[in-house]
Amino acid sequence: MKRQEEAFIKRIKEIISGKKCVFYGFGTNGRNMLLTFEDYGMDVSYVVDMNYEKIKSEDIFRFFRKDYEVKSPYDLAYDAGNAVVLVMADPFRYGDSIREMLEGLGYTYGQDYFWQSDFVSAEMNCLDPLLGFSRQHDEEKYGFKIYGNEYSAQHRIVTIGGSITAHGTYMTKSWPQFLYDKMHELDVCIYNGGMSGYDSSQELLKLIRDVLPLSPSVVISYSGYNDVVQILPQHRRNHYPYVSLYMQDVMKHVIAFDSKGLMLGLGEKSKETPAQIWIKNQKMMQAVCQTFGISYIGILQPCLACMGHQYVYSDTERQRMNVEVAGSIDTCKSFYEEIEKANMFCEWLLDGRDIFGESMDLFYDICHIKEKGNEMIAEYILGVMEQKGCL
Repeated sequence: MKRQEEAFIKRIKEIISGKKCVFYGFGTNGRNMLLTFEDYGMDVSYVVDMNYEKIKSEDIFRFFRKDYEVKSPYDLAYDAGNAVVLVMADPFRYGDSIREMLEGLGYTYGQDYFWQSDFVSAEMNCLDPLLGFSRQHDEEKYGFKIYGNEYSAQHRIVTIGGSITAHGTYMTKSWPQFLYDKMHELDVCIYNGGMSGYDSSQELLKLIRDVLPLSPSVVISYSGYNDVVQILPQHRRNHYPYVSLYMQDVMKHVIAFDSKGLMLGLGEKSKETPAQIWIKNQKMMQAVCQTFGISYIGILQPCLACMGHQYVYSDTERQRMNVEVAGSIDTCKSFYEEIEKANMFCEWLLDGRDIFGESMDLFYDICHIKEKGNEMIAEYILGVMEQKGCL
């Protein structure tokens, strides 16, 4: 991953060549890329975003080495010909509108502006009828990034989860990669099946369809936040947890174009809380693995809003957080507390809230962590595996 970063930075330096460097879009992608730029001493002149007023009102830059000026995208008109714009937004969702705006302001694609995917994406996003979406990594197995030799390895380990587990999330080295580095002398192969956005319901479905055919020795799930995220005020609730919101939207569009009056059936509407769903899915994944002679390790992941068991954020700390984090603290805490009260933690289901201690600086948003945090997760999991004698 380090070589990929270095090649990316080298290419950016060649493209900028004395011009200003501007980020378009300051969501999770943009924030993490800015951290990468800082690590390599790259200068970003300013950031533009359609939500620039909201971003300016939040204390987002507490995670960075300096405060960056945030402007409206239309301010790019003043720097046409003198700036290179790196677009961090999703080209599939916002491509047409951003392209129209930039070219209307005098920017030419491939010369004055580029998409992040022009440099760092070597994968193909896929529509998946069961999981909603997935990813093809080069020529490897569908939905998995493989570390090691799957044909000669004595032990096979599968990791599942969301963006923290996924390979290549924002160019950081994933914890499954760190885990492989620490275990490769043990003749192992790790199949990384993490996917940004997956919750525990998608993990369960992936386990049944895609993981079992790999005949792994161990399956490790690192999850939790993507289950609670749907009950946060700024997100949309999924009342049918085994049909992803993405696939629900796809099917609604299909039905809209049907002339025979078909209805969309999604099953029984769930009345369970996200915590109850997460616990149920963990039980089912462990039961499936046990049935097929596979060791299962489920880990409840920490997030910035609720690290540790007893940590209480002061009013000052809440004020320093951005609006999304501050507004999510109590909701996240209730999710984690409900799981704790269920008294489910055991030798195969672990409470990972203390993995980072109280090191808030490992986070660059409410749940995503810097590369050092990924290494700490790998060290924690390796210790668990050694203690359990999994291999």
